[in-house]
Amino acid sequence: MLFSINGRKVAIELQRSYQHLRDFTRRQERYTESGVECYWLVRKDVFVTLSKSTVRLLLKRDFDGLLPSGGLGTGMLPELPISVLDIECEEMVQFGKLKSATVPVWLSGIINNTYQYREGSWNLD
Repeated sequence: MLFSINGRKVAIELQRSYQHLRDFTRRQERYTESGVECYWLVRKDVFVTLSKSTVRLLLKRDFDGLLPSGGLGTGMLPELPISVLDIECEEMVQFGKLKSATVPVWLSGIINNTYQYREGSWNLD
């Protein structure tokens, strides 16, 4: 889904099948180069598998291979907003540390800029 609001171009990508981290990263970079904010929704199993890759990357890239004292949150990347779409639980979006919201509330957070990367996780205000 692609929409414009308040001068912003926003894409919501629903990625149902597994995709390698490098593919998410490349596609995110193309969106960014085109002036589009992209937010990803994936299945829980895809999120779990992907988080293993993002944690390894974060530790290597940002923390010299050492786990920071405050932890890594969900281990997602600040430049790659990925959340879980749980269609079995009334279409809730899961993000952050065991937090969730309905799809409309999550979209509202994106529109109002309250869905942001904080303390190692993408979260609503």
